[in-house]
Amino acid sequence: MRFAGIDVGAERHMVAVVGEQGEVLCRSSPFGEDASGYVHLFELLGPPEGCLLALEATGHYWRNLFVALLAKGYAVAVLNPLRTRRFAEEELQRTKTDAIDALGIARFAAQKRPPAAQLPDSATEELRELARLRERLAEDFASRSGSCIERLTLAFRSSPGMYALSRASSLPRFFRVIQPRRRSRAYP
Repeated sequence: MRFAGIDVGAERHMVAVVGEQGEVLCRSSPFGEDASGYVHLFELLGPPEGCLLALEATGHYWRNLFVALLAKGYAVAVLNPLRTRRFAEEELQRTKTDAIDALGIARFAAQKRPPAAQLPDSATEELRELARLRERLAEDFASRSGSCIERLTLAFRSSPGMYALSRASSLPRFFRVIQPRRRSRAYP
């Protein structure tokens, strides 16, 4: 059985292949994030039978490669970068280059034999995308809220509402704090 490790990059990836005992079958080689790069990768990997590929889920860069590999029939394990980094630390790897990372990922696959991943169904993928969108919107709101509080602090530096602003940890809370209390009047 062969184990391939792919270090994913934005425009260029590195692949290395090792055997059952960890012997290097293919030294780390670069390939591009385009059709000709993928053809070169498939030439380096050989037939999909008896080959487990492992790659890190780095941002969104791994997705096109993952789908292309599955379409060719390869078993692909998508790894958490933290696991591979810890594995490299266990192996006492001190230098970090793309070539060394690809070889480390291949050795990780040979030793740990991670399970191959499958393409998620459309509903699961849509739910993940919505969760990512929600996270981005929450981060954006928090950033804009902090910026607004900063500007209000500068604008109302000496006003009595400044005390309320300094106590408010968020923008909606600030407006609740400075909102004047309404008096209820009983009309005859």
